[in-house]
Amino acid sequence: MAKIFINREECISCGACWSTSPEVYEQNMDDSKSQIVSELRVDGNNAVGMA
Repeated sequence: MAKIFINREECISCGACWSTSPEVYEQNMDDSKSQIVSELRVDGNNAVGMA
């Protein structure tokens, strides 16, 4: 397993990550930025996951 991080402050909401790897990333409906899918999140943090 590998730890995954998203820098949500620098996310430009281009969709590249969630369209390429939808099993890991998704679009947050509140701010349109990328986040880790809930199943992979570490401690509920939408910017940190394990895959």
